[in-house]
Amino acid sequence: MPKKPNYVLKAGVVLQEPGVNKFYTLGNCPDEVAERYLAKFPQFINQFETYPLDYESRVKARLEGTVVAPTYDELKAIADKLSGEAEAKEGFINTLTEQVNTQKADLEAAQEEADALRQEVVNANEQLDKCKAEAQKEVADLNKENADLKAEVERLTKELEKALKAKANKATAAKDAATETTQEEGK
Repeated sequence: MPKKPNYVLKAGVVLQEPGVNKFYTLGNCPDEVAERYLAKFPQFINQFETYPLDYESRVKARLEGTVVAPTYDELKAIADKLSGEAEAKEGFINTLTEQVNTQKADLEAAQEEADALRQEVVNANEQLDKCKAEAQKEVADLNKENADLKAEVERLTKELEKALKAKANKATAAKDAATETTQEEGK
């Protein structure tokens, strides 16, 4: 099983040693190549996503041709740093988890409120439809009553005209009769 490299390049970075026709990216850069490269170009440590805490002593040992095993203090420092990072990440994860739970609760409350508002709209539309139907029925009833009243007014107007004509005819007949009587008396 291949050993996991200690040096991992950042995404998009391509490393090529001067004078060598090999290119390395992400996790395929062997420790020896990375340490030789950093020995020549130490300012490019920022091109690596991960690297050992004691990379400077490793690079120096690589230049001198000696392999130096990390000391207990170096290993302890690495372990303490990793432990601190793990605690910080765990705290960050806990904070994010709390935020996610809060946002879930807020979302559920908003969904419940939206559902309640949708139900209010449905109820309001039902009430509106009911009021509209009642209003349409009332308008129809009023239109019928108005038509009935118009017919009654028309009938009464005709009856009045008829009565006035009859009265006028009576008055004319009475006047004619009175004129006739006066003419007969005068003869």
